[in-house]
Formats: sequence, C-alpha cells, structure tokens
Amino acid sequence: MAGSKLSNRENEILVHASKGWTDQQIALELGISVSTVNSYWVRIRGKLGHFNRTELVAGLLRRQAQEDLSGLQDAKRDLEFKVAEIVQEASDAAAAPFFQFVVECLPEAVMVLSSDLEIIYSNSRTEDAFGFGPGYLIGRSVRDIFPLANEARQANMLSRIAAVPGESRLGIREVFYIRTAGGYDTRVVLLMQVSRHAGDTFLICILRSFLEELERLRRRSDSVIDSLG
Repeated sequence: MAGSKLSNRENEILVHASKGWTDQQIALELGISVSTVNSYWVRIRGKLGHFNRTELVAGLLRRQAQEDLSGLQDAKRDLEFKVAEIVQEASDAAAAPFFQFVVECLPEAVMVLSSDLEIIYSNSRTEDAFGFGPGYLIGRSVRDIFPLANEARQANMLSRIAAVPGESRLGIREVFYIRTAGGYDTRVVLLMQVSRHAGDTFLICILRSFLEELERLRRRSDSVIDSLG
C-alpha cells in the first residue's frame, strides 16, 4: 500500500480496528464521535488506497511483521536466533549435551531440521505444545506433522528457504499449519535461522501460536504509538 505517512491518530484507528473493535468502540475509547472516526477512515484511505477495512488492517499487520523481522535481522537480540550460534559452536560430541540443555531451557518451542527436513531435535516445549510424547518427533520428517492438504506446499517453502542461509519468518502473510497429536490443525508462525556447519545445513525453527504472535505484534504496535505520544 503506497501513500503518505499516517498520523498518530490515524494509526490508532487502525490498531484498534486490528483488535476487532467497531467504530463505536473506537470512538468511545478515543473520546471522539463516530462521525469523526469515519472521517479518519476517509483520510486513511486517501493515503493508503481505497481498500476495505479488512484489507487496511491486513496491511498494518504486514507492515508490523516486516518491521519486526527487520529488527531481528539488524539487532540479533531475540532469543530464537541465539540458538543458531549454539549449533555452530557445537562442533564436537562433547558440546551436544550442553546444546540440548540450553535448548531445553528456552521458553519457546524449538525444532532443528536437516536440509532434507528430518527432525533431528525438538525440545519438550514443542512436544507439549502439540501433544507429542517425549522423543516422538526425532528422526521423523517434518512432513509427518503437516496436514495432508498443506504438506506439499509447506515442505516446498521450507526446502526453498533451506537453500539460502539467513533468517526468515513464515505464517504471518501466508497460512502455515501443524497437525497436533490429537489430529487437530493449528495455525503457527515459524521464525527460522538457516545455518551451515561442517558442510551440513540446519534449519533452527521457533514455533509460535499464530494468535499469540498477532497479539505480540499488536502490543508492540501499541508501545510504538505510546512512545510517539
């Protein structure tokens, strides 16, 4: 969506709309009239294009996701990408127990995949999140936990990413599902680091609930708006 930069109040309107609020609720929250809210929607569309409400909110979430990914790439502060450094340092068998200990302590669901998408490690948070027993995932193809309808598309996406070392995010702009042990399909966001060590390629994956990730992005957006005053 091309256009002029939104004002703080116009951003507020979009952020509240992303929470599912009606114009009446937004007006009450901001202490303005519904007609004033409508006038802000006219200004927003004048800057971003004549899209419907859903498309405008989707554009906001896409921009937030892109900004968030850019921040991860620049700062390298997020916990999930420190896992890659541990893998690279685990150059001999003596380092493996320490690597396992560290990944088990992470407050995230973590899987490590080989270049052919075999699950070579998953921590207990992954097993708990999707209902799998201890060690069940190890040695299986990640395809085994993709819904049949999504298997080929999702596997192809991961294979393409594995070909180029770096950081990626899947599941915000596109749909990505995991099939739980109970047979339910749950939408997720994958944060990935592709690393090469000793001639091998590894995909270090952080798995997050799609809804929880949207809420995290919403809180981040609210924080940015608050900081702007």
